[in-house]
Amino acid sequence: MLTFQVGRIDKMKNSRITAVFFDWDMTLARILGDVPTSQRLAALFQRHGLPYTAAQIESALHQYYLNGGKQSKQQKPQKPSEIIQFYHNLLAHLGQEEIPQNLGRQLYEGYALLPNLLYDDVLPTLTRLHTQGFRLGILSNHSKTARQAMESLVGYLIEPEHIIISEEINLHKPDGRIFHYAAEKIGVPPQECTLIGDNFDVDAIGSVTAGGFAHGFWLDRENENARELPDFVSRVVRLDEVLDYLL
Repeated sequence: MLTFQVGRIDKMKNSRITAVFFDWDMTLARILGDVPTSQRLAALFQRHGLPYTAAQIESALHQYYLNGGKQSKQQKPQKPSEIIQFYHNLLAHLGQEEIPQNLGRQLYEGYALLPNLLYDDVLPTLTRLHTQGFRLGILSNHSKTARQAMESLVGYLIEPEHIIISEEINLHKPDGRIFHYAAEKIGVPPQECTLIGDNFDVDAIGSVTAGGFAHGFWLDRENENARELPDFVSRVVRLDEVLDYLL
């Protein structure tokens, strides 16, 4: 069942969008597929010699949230320093007595090296937009190590120079400068761009209010539907629903 409103589609039909950017993690791909966050973190930690189980990590995450940690994925850390601090805090809740100074950095870089699996609606959607002449890009708050998976999985549809990774340019969403940089790299003004991402504030709203993009899409794959949508922001629950807005 589609979740759009007719008025929003009509408004989109009247706008000129020539470039479509996508967030990466939990938008186009997810680590290890459809598994809980605790299982992803367990795989990451075990890869770096930290033998914690998913159940132990789930309990530590619960304590972390109770003690004032970030409360939802919409508030999750975006910058490397914030993500590294999250790993340190989580390990402390797990009872890790000694945390090497460089361990957080290793975990940050290692996350993207775990298996990335595309959602089933990604390649059909990208292919359709590509054949219709849209310029496609990725705009992701991620480590440099994520580029390998991005180029390997969708590089034949998205040119490498149109893959914008925050750590490579030391700018992070929702800083308006990263949206302007992305538009310049893809060769169109921000007013002809849209961004599709799973983070309501950072992706959907940030691209419009800070970046000057024509429209922002909140990809609500978990079907939360608990947000009031401002102008120029739409909610979809599957990636291919954006085709009804753009084509």
